[in-house]
Amino acid sequence: MTLTYLTTFLLSWISFNTEYKTENFETPILELEELELQEKACGGKCPVVAFFLSGEGIFIKKMDLTDPCNQSILLHEMIHSFQSKYKPEMENVFREKEAYEYQNQFLDIISEENGLYEKLNVRKCRFNRKSLF
Repeated sequence: MTLTYLTTFLLSWISFNTEYKTENFETPILELEELELQEKACGGKCPVVAFFLSGEGIFIKKMDLTDPCNQSILLHEMIHSFQSKYKPEMENVFREKEAYEYQNQFLDIISEENGLYEKLNVRKCRFNRKSLF
């Protein structure tokens, strides 16, 4: 799955499942190698897989974009992009809360659509992920 296809899919999902208007999504999404991403986010090794930086874009580790857990990571960062545009006064704690709620909703719907016996959520995605270091 390409990043362009996934972005289009996620924008459709966001439009249907949130209050955000997605027509003019112009936030750059940049895939980086793991060490490059860590250096940009933390100045060195750290457990980051993606982040949003207002005015610059979404930075995400190169990973398997067919994995729903990885797709949900990009969705989470896209929500931050919309928050920055439509809710600039929202406090960070509430930004994270909202982004995680939408991420879990996405994983729940994807699990159901794919007939998974055990539904995915952010916690399960993190637990099943290999060590980030």
